[in-house]
Amino acid sequence: MYSGRFIRGAFLVSCLSVWIVPAQAIPVDSQAESPTTFTATDALQSKLLEGQEALGAGQLDKAEKAFLEVNRLNPKSADALLGLAAIAQSQGKAERARDWMANAVAAAPGRPEILQAQARLFAEQGNPAAAVDGYRRAIVTNPDNPRFRLDLASLYLERLNKPDDAVSVLRDLVKRQPGLAVAHLNLGLACSAAGRHEESVRAITEATRLDTTNPFAFHALGLILLKQGNAASALVAFDKALAIRAVFPGALIGRADALAMLGKVDKALDAYRQAALQAPRSAMPHAMRAQLLEREKRLDDAEAAYRDALAAESNHAGVMNNLAYLLVGRKAKLDEALSLAQRAVTADPSKAGYLDTLGMAQMARGDLPAARKSFERALTLKPGNEKYREHLALALATAN
Repeated sequence: MYSGRFIRGAFLVSCLSVWIVPAQAIPVDSQAESPTTFTATDALQSKLLEGQEALGAGQLDKAEKAFLEVNRLNPKSADALLGLAAIAQSQGKAERARDWMANAVAAAPGRPEILQAQARLFAEQGNPAAAVDGYRRAIVTNPDNPRFRLDLASLYLERLNKPDDAVSVLRDLVKRQPGLAVAHLNLGLACSAAGRHEESVRAITEATRLDTTNPFAFHALGLILLKQGNAASALVAFDKALAIRAVFPGALIGRADALAMLGKVDKALDAYRQAALQAPRSAMPHAMRAQLLEREKRLDDAEAAYRDALAAESNHAGVMNNLAYLLVGRKAKLDEALSLAQRAVTADPSKAGYLDTLGMAQMARGDLPAARKSFERALTLKPGNEKYREHLALALATAN
């Protein structure tokens, strides 16, 4: 349900214009620009705006033409160089993007937004160490801008898998700006990823206190409380999220999970159905409903719910695997079970559970040599799994 991705709120900008600082906010006659007359300044400003608007609209050729014209008239226009770097990156020209970006940094070495843009470029190109350095330089240049610490924390958490480093960065941000709700929210998410659940609840609770209108904060709080097994408090948090934002499938799924944990099965099933209506192209609400029905031994209904999930996402490997396992357990439609299990393994051969399901389907159909190989592959991926080992032993015993 919860991916762990950071919520950066108002500090995010659109992906195409992520490196572009609005021309209105950066006067063309600043240190980075050197027009000689008001007319030249006005022309540069107009052309720069044209390029930024075209880039935001995905019109790369038009944007490139405009930025190149600005660059011809003023080679030190950092904003034009940023635009050209963004275009080159979107075109897959990584080296050229780095060159344009380096020129932008050289044209305006003291502008933290450009250092931030360079850091983002390094991150996108798979050089997180350089990205970290870029963000830290941006922070030194402008320590009061929260965007840089939020981006750095996101990099630590999402790209480098270093939640403790993300926590450290965000604690510093909260200390500097204790009234910034998004800082507390992201600190809570980072603490959760680092296994600091009590601190996570405190931080996200503070985020909801500072901003009572953010449904995502209440949703995040509900997820953390569920993880702690506090279903009653989680339910309150999800209800608050839904009171703010009625169309919120994730909060409905969380609400259903909490209700199921509290033993209110029928209400949980109803919440999953509501989530499915709000997200008709998502398999998750149907799959979650199916799993609950399976636990309740309502196997016909569970099978129907899994089929609803596949109708929403026909190639969802997890759903194919679960439906195959259900069919094998019921000793029904074994040919379909085998086909579903094979498709799941093809979609993601690194999942040991999918290989185990495939082995169960093969064994149910009497193909013991194939089942043995599937169980052995599952154990190669997860050597300590006792269930897979028992299945392999069963296949060997049946063969003998």
